[in-house]
Amino acid sequence: LCHMGFASDVKLQKTFGHLLSIQHSDGGWRCNKYSFGRGAETEYSNPFPTLMALDTFRFTDYCNKETALDNAVDFLLEHWRIRKPIGPCHYGIGALFMQIEYPFRNYNLFLYVYVLSFYKKAKK
Repeated sequence: LCHMGFASDVKLQKTFGHLLSIQHSDGGWRCNKYSFGRGAETEYSNPFPTLMALDTFRFTDYCNKETALDNAVDFLLEHWRIRKPIGPCHYGIGALFMQIEYPFRNYNLFLYVYVLSFYKKAKK
């Protein structure tokens, strides 16, 4: 909907507000599906939902103006640094992440770089 020009729609604005209200303290978003148990790594947000939230917010006036989104960018850049599986769904940066895939639809290098390229915080 955002890609088709509806980012300013009242219902979507309400959705954006909700997304900002449920952002976790580490800067990311997460699902509540614990497929791999509840180890220490599940205390983190999930990188893929965080990337999808940033992909949505890039169509809005929040992009490059909202500190919460800068925090989400920092979260993803930290995940690039640590590369280990984190979050309830255990998203990691390994062989599958580095595979080339088009169109962009999964948590992989091209989608990661593409979405972050819209955020000034990622370029610093």
